Amino acid sequence: MRWSPATRSASAAIRRHDQLIFPIAGWLCYQGTEDNLRDWITLLVENSKDTARARADLRFKKQEEAATVRQKAMAEYVAESDARQAKTNKLRALRLAKEAEDLANAPPAPVKKPRAKKK
Repeated sequence: MRWSPATRSASAAIRRHDQLIFPIAGWLCYQGTEDNLRDWITLLVENSKDTARARADLRFKKQEEAATVRQKAMAEYVAESDARQAKTNKLRALRLAKEAEDLANAPPAPVKKPRAKKK
């Protein structure tokens, strides 16, 4: 039986059996609508060498972009960490200098007189 758009009942019967003419060799003998034919053609075109190369190039570019973003983020993190460490060292040096100055300028501690012994 030849399939055509006019024979709706035949196409419905074929579709009921998973749209296969020969169930044994179903992956070879697919029967469907024009949309399905376009899907098969698209699938074949997508699997061509040029398309595979284009997909591989795109994947490679995305990976390179992600690596660049990671490197930039790491550089920012390191720069921020270095700046924080420098600020901490500066504040520590200022605090130690102030403590040393306070210690040098502190008034002498009063001398305690020994208690007199009770008799």
